[in-house]
Amino acid sequence: MKCHERWVLQGHHSPVLHADFSPDGSTVVTASEAGEVCLWESNNGKLLQVFYEHAKRVNHVAFSPDSQQVITASWDGTACLWEAHTGLWRHRLVGHVEGINRAVFSPNGLRIVTASKDNTAGIWEVSSGKLLYTLKGHSDDVNHAAFSPDGLLVVTASKDNTACLWEADTGKLCQTLVGHSDHMQYACFSPDGSLVVTASKDKTACLWETHSGQLLHTLNGHQAEVSHALFSPDGQFVATASQDNTARLWAAHSGQCLHTLDEHQDGVYRVAFSPDSSLVVTASDDHTARLWDVASGKVRHILAGHTDWVSQAAFSPDGQHVITSSWDHTARLWAVSSDLIRVLKGHHDEVSYAAFSGANMVTVSKDHTARLWEAASGKPLCTLVGHTDWISHAAFSLDGARIVTASADKTARLWDAHTGQHLYTLEGHSDRVYRVAFSPDGNQMLTASFDNSAGLWDANSGKLLDKLAGHQRGISYAGFSPDGSLIITASFDNTACLWQADSRKRLHQLQGHTIGVSYAAFSPDGTKVVTTSFDTTACLWAVQSGQLLHRLTGHFAPISHAAFNLDSTKIVTASADKTAQLWDVQSGQRIHKLVGHTKGVVHAAFSPDGSLIVTSSQDHTARLWEVQSGQGLMSVVLGGHTDTVFQVTFSPDGRQLVTVSADNTARLWSMFPTTQALIDYANRNVPRCLSSQQRQQFFLSDSDTQTLIAEGERLAQNGQFDAAIIKYKAARQLTHCFKCDPEDTVKQIAASEQVNKGRTDAVQGQIDAAIVAFNNAQQIDSRVKLEPEYYARKLAAAKRVDKGQT
Repeated sequence: MKCHERWVLQGHHSPVLHADFSPDGSTVVTASEAGEVCLWESNNGKLLQVFYEHAKRVNHVAFSPDSQQVITASWDGTACLWEAHTGLWRHRLVGHVEGINRAVFSPNGLRIVTASKDNTAGIWEVSSGKLLYTLKGHSDDVNHAAFSPDGLLVVTASKDNTACLWEADTGKLCQTLVGHSDHMQYACFSPDGSLVVTASKDKTACLWETHSGQLLHTLNGHQAEVSHALFSPDGQFVATASQDNTARLWAAHSGQCLHTLDEHQDGVYRVAFSPDSSLVVTASDDHTARLWDVASGKVRHILAGHTDWVSQAAFSPDGQHVITSSWDHTARLWAVSSDLIRVLKGHHDEVSYAAFSGANMVTVSKDHTARLWEAASGKPLCTLVGHTDWISHAAFSLDGARIVTASADKTARLWDAHTGQHLYTLEGHSDRVYRVAFSPDGNQMLTASFDNSAGLWDANSGKLLDKLAGHQRGISYAGFSPDGSLIITASFDNTACLWQADSRKRLHQLQGHTIGVSYAAFSPDGTKVVTTSFDTTACLWAVQSGQLLHRLTGHFAPISHAAFNLDSTKIVTASADKTAQLWDVQSGQRIHKLVGHTKGVVHAAFSPDGSLIVTSSQDHTARLWEVQSGQGLMSVVLGGHTDTVFQVTFSPDGRQLVTVSADNTARLWSMFPTTQALIDYANRNVPRCLSSQQRQQFFLSDSDTQTLIAEGERLAQNGQFDAAIIKYKAARQLTHCFKCDPEDTVKQIAASEQVNKGRTDAVQGQIDAAIVAFNNAQQIDSRVKLEPEYYARKLAAAKRVDKGQT
């Protein structure tokens, strides 16, 4: 699973406090600190309406169940009801004497409940805007209110440390939920209405029985206030968000903590479940939102891009998109998928290895199967079934026609790579087979076994030709030299051996390691061998003489893997010390230390052209590094796996990467030769240009397009509309990803400038000037919905109240 940013919704001039999708998924509504409410098309990020009516911050916005109306709740003491698609103002809900924290529709869309700082909640009739009931009983601010799923009850949460349950049809108090020792922040019903969850500043959340009001479970574990709590749509889980920098997942009916989501660097403010309850998104003060897997509690993706607190995150009704709002004055729409990444699902246990061949790829797993996939699309082709224990390795023949697999069931198996048909079972080892390889001509195969021997097999008949015996412990690796004339074996007996392939005679025993040898590989030119060991060193050997050329020292934990680049001039090593290291073959000197992983590095490989290194780690990620500089390409950290990434490798053409993981999946990643190539591809599929800040992250200078956009914005703000439109048209012609409507964009900027001027005039008491500015805004852009005189006087009055004037 991968999230990529689709649209940045720019138009607010103050922090965006709340955002949500319409129930039909077609639109998004956002609300801001300055009182602006914006309506956007979700499929293209286009601004549809701007509602200017509130004199103070809008804390909450919500759609009616039929997506036709919007309710806004403001600290100016009113809620406003709007027609969503026309922007027409229908009713102002007047009755509270202090700010409103929340307003939501009932499930049938006929009523609205509001929660206010005046210690009350209100139930209103949608058709008339009439106040039906005032819910009195709390002795402090009401922070939250919500209807039950059947619409018969309302729950309110208050600063007085209690929550209350009310009859929605009569306004009668049914139950008072007492048990928290500090302010209640939030309360909501379970999907079936039988439970209520509350979140409190006392560092806990509580689960209550709706019918009796009985406290069932106190959710203890957070170390700071709990700001939000929510049931999953299937009712099985509760998510809580806390200022202790974590969120937690709980079993709804037992109150047991299942997972602590602990990768945020600052307080977590909001949580939301996907419609299918498989994912949860968290919004944090650390400027990010994060997508988590509910089953494992592992982070799927970091939604990075905001430059200030993320105040809200929510899924679209179809679960394919996430909306985030932020104090950086923007909201962002994210797609919860990407054709740059394909998650290969089907294995039921750890996926430990993958290999490419032409258009196809094979993965192997502890679930006793191997699977063939179409590499370009990630489409499953067939499953290789027959082994009776976990499969550790697989290899294609050079022509891609056959596959050999190695298993802990003490056998290897040969398969037809096109049909998945089982051809032969290679029987003869007395312990698990750990590694397999084809000879370059495809006529022979090697098996490495923990029975201390390597087997040499006829690939056409499946018959055992000979066993390479002599090691004193299990063999960790066996492979052919590039020309097929030699064989290398590596063993846990601290040695590696070089053998002649035709005579099976041992030529050299490579002695020098003090603990088991974990891996060995020939250089592409066939003149050298590298071995890696649990003794924290790698050794470079001359093939012809068996002489030790260099001992590569510098790691301080076991080395699990090493690889040569294509021209045999460099080696990369992967170690449990959390680093990979790049070495010069001729001198044996370290060139770069690749630092960035937070746990052990398991595997490393060069790209086919030798310009990049990719590493995989126990920290659930893979990383790309530049060979020349040794610097990590931090914008291309391959995240998404939820457990150790065992192996990562490039396709032969360098256009794809595959990662395999203990999370039971493999992932296919698209690769691009340059950053600009990736940007061009993204712009064709996700038509939004990079901002100046984002171009800087990719070490790209500002484009001519961005210069034109900046000039157009300045001209629009100064009222030079025609000149501004010319700049935006030029920008659009210059860069195909810049999709704006020039006239519309200029209208939006100019109208916003007039609204800001009017607001400034109003709070300074210049009401007539403010009215003129608001009228100008409406004449420039008809989407600006406000009553100029009322709005100007409301702002002026609010400012006087703030100053303590009458």
